[in-house]
Amino acid sequence: MKPFPPAANLNFLLGRRLSAVSQALYHVAFHFDDDVFIIVEYVFDVRQGTVTYLHDVLAGLDTVRILPLLERQVQKVEVDQLALSLQFDDDLVLTIHTRFGPFESGHIGRKGDLIIF
Repeated sequence: MKPFPPAANLNFLLGRRLSAVSQALYHVAFHFDDDVFIIVEYVFDVRQGTVTYLHDVLAGLDTVRILPLLERQVQKVEVDQLALSLQFDDDLVLTIHTRFGPFESGHIGRKGDLIIF
């Protein structure tokens, strides 16, 4: 739908611990501590070292690739116009992708704030 905001606007993700991941019919939800969440309705990938696993939300969730992210803490936030990368400890990176078009690709929420991408 639209690009991600600058990394400075997403610094509240730093230090957050990923506590749960859930899948619904048309999205995957990443739940962090302090009621912070990211809903992904498009694609995301998980990179561990030099290996990257691409996930299409509509194709189903490969939990084996997601499990290493659980209980990890966000160490770094990087934003490209159409990608948000969260670097966790142990060299794990979750990259969430968006696209331009009429439909949203997801949203990021926290107390009193919702960012649509």
